[in-house]
Amino acid sequence: MKDIKTTYEEIKKVREEIERDRQVVEEKERSVDKSKSEVSAFSLFTEGVALSESERYVEAIEKNKKATELKPDFAGAYCNWGLNLSKLGRHAEAIEKHKKATELEPKEAIFWFNLGCAYSLLGNKAKALESLANAISLDPSYKENAKKDEDFENLWNDEDFKKLVE
Repeated sequence: MKDIKTTYEEIKKVREEIERDRQVVEEKERSVDKSKSEVSAFSLFTEGVALSESERYVEAIEKNKKATELKPDFAGAYCNWGLNLSKLGRHAEAIEKHKKATELEPKEAIFWFNLGCAYSLLGNKAKALESLANAISLDPSYKENAKKDEDFENLWNDEDFKKLVE
């Protein structure tokens, strides 16, 4: 027959095992919830891209806003949000979204390129060229893109721009 002390020790061990199992289950539930949020965020982003392609910019902005609420580190959604703001002529707001994208993924050339476009549209040559230089340093093909992208049209004849894209 077990003594009472041994029984209490066994109960204590069982409680500890239950607590460890509970923690494992909670962690798995958090992981599932995070995955669901990421899938939902990507779905909203995809809808935003489609709306943008249909020139439904305000609706696209809302989709990207919701995507970033679900997944605050979703750089692509910030970038798409910025592109849609620019389409509406809201370049200063677009810059903030593109900056966020570059902060989240500083090695993604397209985010720097789009930031440069927004600065160019706002008339900030220095920041436009700085951002474009970052894009080009990550992906030299952006030299050719900048020569054709109408967002940089106001800089096409600028000597500093020409030096950068040659």
